[in-house]
This record gives sequence, C-alpha cells and structure tokens, in this order.
Amino acid sequence: MGEALISYVENARKLLEKSLELFKLGYGQTDKLLMDAEKLKASFSNLYEKATRMDKAEAMEYLFILDSLQGIIYSIEGIIHSLKELAKERIPLSDKAVREIEELKGSVSSLLKDLSDLLKIKNKTLAEAVAEKAKGVSRKADNFSLEHEERVIAGICTPKASPIYLNVLTSVKGISYNIYKIAKRVLIS
Repeated sequence: MGEALISYVENARKLLEKSLELFKLGYGQTDKLLMDAEKLKASFSNLYEKATRMDKAEAMEYLFILDSLQGIIYSIEGIIHSLKELAKERIPLSDKAVREIEELKGSVSSLLKDLSDLLKIKNKTLAEAVAEKAKGVSRKADNFSLEHEERVIAGICTPKASPIYLNVLTSVKGISYNIYKIAKRVLIS
C-alpha cells in the first residue's frame, strides 16, 4: 500500500506505547504526547494528496485505510487525554488497572505491528488472523471493563478513576476496531 502508510502505522504504534507506558511510570509528558499526535494528524494531508494521483479503485481502498488510521490516532488521543485528566486531578489507578493497561499495551502494540505487515504484503491469511486478533483485543478490553465494574462495586476502585479508566478501554477498542476494518477490507479486495 505504500511506505508512507506503513511509516504512519509505526509512528502510531510508538505513540501508543509511550502513552500506555505512562500509566505505569507516572502521568507526565502528556502535552508532548498530544503534540506528537497533532504532528501525526497533520501528516495526513500529504497522505490524502497521494490519493489524487491514483486510479479510482486504488484511491477508494487507500482512502478507506486512511480513514481507519485516522480513527486509530483519535483513539490514541483519547488515551492521552485520559492520562492528562489523571495527572491534573491526581487520581490514582488501582494496581490491577495498571496491570490490565500494561497487558493491553502489549496486545495492541502487537496488533499494530501485524497491521504494518498486512499493509506490506496484503495476504488474506494474515488479514484473517489480524481481524481475529483485533476481535480478541476488544473482547479482552470488554472483560477488563466487567472486572472493573466489580472492583468499583467492591470499593476497590475509586469512582473518580472509573470513567477515565473506562475511556482508556474504549479507546483501545477503537484502535482494535479500526484495525479490524482494515483487515476485513484486505480480505474483500
């Protein structure tokens, strides 16, 4: 599909990893991460411009993928805004929530690496595996959400942290969903 898209996915993966790592290390650097996300979004105009030099069928597929990549970046921004809110309000997350985020970081990072590979080779078997893996990450986030509700009811998690943590899980599901969409598009093309 092109080196520019693959580079974009790699940059998104690095931004995601840095963002999720801060849940474990502390909530600083959110402004820098938001600037990095803005730079990544700004590079989209160059990517969209490339579509004007393609035939219609190729441009349609390319634009579909760009739209999904943009959805991934918006979801990563949601994670960064959650970090910023935790820092601003000095809200701690439970150790369990931090461990769950760390687990999701590995899963989503791996999924983005697989997406890079998929964009390079456009293999239908890989596309199917990526789609299944994306559904698995979403299920994992859903399970963590249910477990979190039980922790809130038991008084283990603070009600102030709850919506922020759930936003992180929703953002992870957004990333997974957009990767799923790309994989499914490769399967039908």
